[in-house]
Amino acid sequence: MRALSLLVLIVLCACRLVSQVNAIPRMDATPALKDNSFFIEEAYNQEEGVVQHISGFLYSPTPTKQLTYSFTQEWPLAGTHQQLSYTLPMTITGSDHQGGIGDIMLHYRFELTDQQHWATITPRFSLLLPTGNAQRGLGWGVFGGQFNFPVSARLSDPFTAHANLGVTYLPHISKDLDSGERARHTLVTFNAGGSIIWLASETFNVMLEYSTNHSIERFDTGSIRKSTEAIVCPGIRFAIDVGSLQIVPGIGIPVFLTRDLAHSGVYFYLSFEHPF
Repeated sequence: MRALSLLVLIVLCACRLVSQVNAIPRMDATPALKDNSFFIEEAYNQEEGVVQHISGFLYSPTPTKQLTYSFTQEWPLAGTHQQLSYTLPMTITGSDHQGGIGDIMLHYRFELTDQQHWATITPRFSLLLPTGNAQRGLGWGVFGGQFNFPVSARLSDPFTAHANLGVTYLPHISKDLDSGERARHTLVTFNAGGSIIWLASETFNVMLEYSTNHSIERFDTGSIRKSTEAIVCPGIRFAIDVGSLQIVPGIGIPVFLTRDLAHSGVYFYLSFEHPF
């Protein structure tokens, strides 16, 4: 928990420092690609009358072969200050290729500050639905909630920075213990991180993201289990405009770090954005 507190302090200090530098409002900056990062949430809502379809493919060969796919669809609500979206996850694990649909998430975002300010701030509230099969490891089997606080600032014409703070709450999860007994526990996960985006051109971005998740499991027996995972991910993305349709492919090489293990994977990103 000490490491997470330090990271939260770093993120807050970074936001404060950004506010002191010559961050430029987006309306005064040179036009550049603004999309979604891979592991860090950017604070930009959908433009009015524009819908976005986002696919993410994460392949991790260790400790077991696993392919995770997520589909997110984002819709503006009554202008640009509000946004509704949902995320549908799917997982395929192991050499036998077993998997299925996980827990669906419903999201609501409200833009507190817009492009006329030094930064865009857009809190998100999400509801986790127990649609996945918990017995097969595809979900948690309970309703849960998530809150994330993304901040995005255009530092200069070539660079944009993003910072996240958030928490996920999943109560009364059932879990089989090594003793053969079945226990209930509550899972609370804190996330924090940030990214720097180099706007190399109007349609091409170079990205570096860092995020960490600190999980606390509290069992009915009174025991507590803690774990921390960090992700470092360099990547690129670029835009292809076909009439009113914008296609954004991207690729990243995430490195996952825990106390006992470090392994890498490959992340593929694909977005389609168009008027409706």
